[in-house]
Amino acid sequence: MKSTNKRRNIVLKLLIGLLGLLGFSACEEERREMYGSPYATYNLKFQLTDEDNNPLGNTQLHINKDGQPLMRNIKTDSEGKIEQSIKDGGALILDGKNYLVYYEKDNEHHSGTFKEDSVKLNVTQIEEGKGWYEGTYELKATLKLKKK
Repeated sequence: MKSTNKRRNIVLKLLIGLLGLLGFSACEEERREMYGSPYATYNLKFQLTDEDNNPLGNTQLHINKDGQPLMRNIKTDSEGKIEQSIKDGGALILDGKNYLVYYEKDNEHHSGTFKEDSVKLNVTQIEEGKGWYEGTYELKATLKLKKK
């Protein structure tokens, strides 16, 4: 009976030691829980002109995906350019289906002059991200509007 108890104690100690080693091996890397949502930096570089390459200033544009506006009311400067950097909480899904769009109804400055039109965005990743930060992207496009 005594030898059975000794064996059981030895087996028990071995199991406890093995479980302890397994527990420590799972703790090699510190893990942090992250809360929030993905975001990225978008460098917008757009040019809006008419067919004769005259800049169209003070005009509102949108960025659309599958016909749905993701970013509204981006306004060109007096030279028809948009050059700004924004951080966005993941609204833009950069999968080749994003377009720079001109809507006639949103533009009082050129109302009745130009046809509604859009152009596909050229997207380049400049910097890779880490964690929730998805990196920095450059979005470029030149949109030439045709007169009605």
